Amino acid sequence: MSGQQELLKLLEIISQRVQHCHDALWEEAKHYSWWVYIIFAGLISLYLYFRLSGDALLEPWQRALLTGLGSAFGVFISVMGFNAIRLESKYFKAARQMRNRILTALEEVDQSIKQDFDPVKDKEGFGIRRGFQLTFIITALLFVVFGVFSVVTLL
Repeated sequence: MSGQQELLKLLEIISQRVQHCHDALWEEAKHYSWWVYIIFAGLISLYLYFRLSGDALLEPWQRALLTGLGSAFGVFISVMGFNAIRLESKYFKAARQMRNRILTALEEVDQSIKQDFDPVKDKEGFGIRRGFQLTFIITALLFVVFGVFSVVTLL
């Protein structure tokens, strides 16, 4: 096998890795976002139920504890989502950089390769990955604010 054929085989493997990292990143962002939305909707529903119904089954401190623990769980899921996106972004970026290095090596061997494969440059600006990270930071803050608010108003 020639050097060019080996590089093409390696390029195929690395391209599959890039696609896998991209898919994993999207799936994690999607699933953690769903968790956050479900938890937050549940907490708001629970809080409104406690405030509007005057539920006599639970003492005020139990209501506050329940919404406080729910908020803490929401913060935990938000932090987990942020870290998962950050870690998967590193894997994705590393795989893309490996792919670009192989493309550069192939270009030195055969200039026509550049027409078939264009290296993808990493953007340093605000992209979708950073957008999801910001979403998880904001939701963690919302859970903290909601937790404090619900505990204070339910006691």
